[in-house]
Amino acid sequence: MRILSCFAVMMLMLTSLAITAKEGLWLPSQLTSLQPKLEAKQSASALNDTLDVTLLPLDALVRINACTASFVASSGLILAHADCLTTNANTSAQDALLLGQPFLASQLEQEISLPSLQGLLLVNKTNVTVHINRRLNGINEPVDRAKALLKIQNELVKECQISFAYCEVLSVSHGVEYNLVKFNLVPQFRLVHVPDSSVSGFNDNEWGWPRYDAKFVILRAINIDGSAFNPPAFFSIAGKGAAAGSTVITADFPKISARYADVSEVRYLFEQKYPYSVKQHEALIALINQLAPSYSEKGNQYQAELAHLNKQMLAEKKLIERYRHSELITKKEKQKEQLSSWIESSTVRKQLYEPRLIQLTMLLDKQQFMANRNSAFSFLRYVKLPTLALDLYKLALAKERAVTATDFANVAKLQERLQSRVLNLQDEFDERVDRELSLHLLRQYASLPSSARISALDNYFALGDSFNVEVVRHKLEAMYRGTALKELSQRELWLEQSAKQFEASNDPMLHFAQTLYLIQNALELERFELQSELAAIRPSIMEIHHAYADVHGELFYADANGDLRLSLGIVRGYQPSDAIWYQPFSTLKGLLAKTNVQPATPTAMPVNFLSTIDSFGRYNGAPTLNAKGELVGMLLTGVEENQLAYWHYDTQSSRAVHLDIRYVIWLLRQNSDTSRLLREMSIKY
Repeated sequence: MRILSCFAVMMLMLTSLAITAKEGLWLPSQLTSLQPKLEAKQSASALNDTLDVTLLPLDALVRINACTASFVASSGLILAHADCLTTNANTSAQDALLLGQPFLASQLEQEISLPSLQGLLLVNKTNVTVHINRRLNGINEPVDRAKALLKIQNELVKECQISFAYCEVLSVSHGVEYNLVKFNLVPQFRLVHVPDSSVSGFNDNEWGWPRYDAKFVILRAINIDGSAFNPPAFFSIAGKGAAAGSTVITADFPKISARYADVSEVRYLFEQKYPYSVKQHEALIALINQLAPSYSEKGNQYQAELAHLNKQMLAEKKLIERYRHSELITKKEKQKEQLSSWIESSTVRKQLYEPRLIQLTMLLDKQQFMANRNSAFSFLRYVKLPTLALDLYKLALAKERAVTATDFANVAKLQERLQSRVLNLQDEFDERVDRELSLHLLRQYASLPSSARISALDNYFALGDSFNVEVVRHKLEAMYRGTALKELSQRELWLEQSAKQFEASNDPMLHFAQTLYLIQNALELERFELQSELAAIRPSIMEIHHAYADVHGELFYADANGDLRLSLGIVRGYQPSDAIWYQPFSTLKGLLAKTNVQPATPTAMPVNFLSTIDSFGRYNGAPTLNAKGELVGMLLTGVEENQLAYWHYDTQSSRAVHLDIRYVIWLLRQNSDTSRLLREMSIKY
């Protein structure tokens, strides 16, 4: 039986319940047990509409890439966000080009096949916690336990995929519970409509408000034989949209969050890791600009690299700035203090919980020490020739170790990507720039305390207590001068060579690549051992949080894990700073003003709207529903205050941004060809 088909049976107790507008990523199965707590909090923060959860046709969801799309007609029409499709790892370059251009199929025969696009339909899930724990019983060493868990999960998935197209084992609360989730594939997709970017893609304020983002696409699901695909359900469209103060709910598959991260983890990220990364990006940008000025031929070679570095740096700067102006760390410290006080107030709790928290602190200290070293080493990825040599060696090893059809498919994809890099290297590489970047990054690495250094790398470049720039420079010059990888014919040759041929080569760059590979392997092993220890303690830490919530009557939700979650909220603006209030709707009038096009009569047609929905991520396309389960919009992303949503929710300023369904309807009404799509949909006014 499909789990979502019997969803209404599970949710009968919630019929006509006014649910609170509070943070939370709720599993559908949680809502029944949460009813008493939700009712208890209703008077303080109730939604303005009565939500009948049994009306939500959750079978109408389709997962595409890391996004969620919606069936909107029995004929297989799907509403999705365009960016979710073009970033799909399986999307071909041709499909991506199609999805980026205005398009309308005025007849069924004109719809364009998208063979590389894949969609998943949730069928059901099974709790496999007892099965997994029984097999793990008696395995006490964290590394052995982690390896055994991975083996069990792979076995469960393999067995499941005999009957279903795709399966995955999802961990709830870091291993408190495990679920085997089963999906079937949408057989095929066709492209039906991509609106013109002049009316759908204007967005010069990625995290700000007002927003004018309407980059939707309409697809059609079909069967392999070309016949119509009959979806298990579809969303009816609310032609009146959502009003200010009305109830909204989103259904999505958020991948990951860290709402229960320890204070020390948050502090480390924002006060050490990100600032260090910003400093390194700034130094690399300055060095490239010095060695390859924008007006030079070298400058042209490094424009893409500079753009990437700048993007990374600005993203981290924004996170740091948002952190400094947020209450994230204050909130975390308060929560930790309350938890500590609660534990201290009971001898039993102290004996039971304090050892776990002490162990977690020790492991987090170790993790941060390792992360400092790994961050310095990881920046070597920005030097092109050594990283290409390393990846060529990895390809040779992957070919040697491939056994299954999946292995060979992965090798083929890796070789295709490397082929492109081999061919394009000459257009984006300068030997002197690459060598000086290597020298700079090795100098940064050598500034680490000796206890955090990597002996193999130190030995390779004779890095002692002090950094001898001439010795290291001489070693690098010999490597770059002696390698044949600067020649296209030689790079193409090494694409086809075996691992043994790499190991027998006298090429100094290939020799260095093997050293880098051994270092990476050692670091990966060390990281895996630490992650195994953390994985062993995390479930017991989550049990403390759960127990605290139970005792204090609080609503507890697990961190996002890729499973289906429901988020509840109301349409509402917010106050980002003193004397400023943001209205909850952006309108067509504002969009046209941005594009310097004035309509004969200014219209108040909503384009995007804000809600208190708990969300994070970007452009995921999840359906936004009203209290009757009708589609009123599409979840896009958040406002600036949502940049920290991975770690916390702010009641006052966390707002999700949605595409308003009324704007979609308005666009489709503009000509007779798109109007036919509306006739396929069920629109309720």
